[in-house]
Amino acid sequence: MAEASALQTVLHPGHGGETGAVGVKIAERRGLSIVQVSEIPGVAGNRTTIESIVGAALPAPNKSAVGRRTALWVGPGRWFVVEAGRGVLVDELEKAAGGSLAITDLSHSRTVLRISGAKVRDVIAQGCSVDLHPRAAKAGDCFVTSVARHSAVLHVVDDATMDVTVYRSFAQDLAEWLLEAAAPYGYEVVGS
Repeated sequence: MAEASALQTVLHPGHGGETGAVGVKIAERRGLSIVQVSEIPGVAGNRTTIESIVGAALPAPNKSAVGRRTALWVGPGRWFVVEAGRGVLVDELEKAAGGSLAITDLSHSRTVLRISGAKVRDVIAQGCSVDLHPRAAKAGDCFVTSVARHSAVLHVVDDATMDVTVYRSFAQDLAEWLLEAAAPYGYEVVGS
C-alpha cells in the first residue's frame, strides 16, 4: 500500500502566483529510500563497502556524491544515502556495514521537495541563511540548514534545481511557505 503524502492537502498540480510566468516548478519526490549512515566513535567503519553500494566516494562536508545512489553529507561522519524506490537499500547497507556503522532508515520520516527553474535561488533564499549565489552554492553542494524555520537538508542538484529534505511533520508548513515565496515569480506544482 502506498504511503499517503504529507502534502496531499497543500500541493495540487497546476499554476499559481502573481504572474503568468513560471519562475519555479515544485514537486514532491515520493517513494524514496533515505538511509542515514553514521560512523560510530571508536569503531573502525567499513566505508569502502558503503562506497561500493553508493557507487561513489562518501562526500566531504557540504558536498554530495552521485553514483548508483546519491550520498549527501549531513554532519561529521554522517551521510544520507538516497535512491528512488523503496526496497533493499537499508538491508544492503546493514549487511555491508556489518555493525561497524550505524544504519537508520529515515524513508518514512522525511519529505523531499524538488524546486527547479530560473528563480529557484531567489525563492529559497527568502527563508534560508545559506549564500545561494551560484559562486557560493554550486551543483553538488549540500547544506544542513534551516529553510522557512525548519531544519532541512538543502541539496543543490544543478544550477537550477534544489532538493529540500525536511521532517515529514514539517512538510506541510514548508510547502505553504514555498508557495507564498514563489508567488511573485509564478510557479507550477508538478505531480509526483
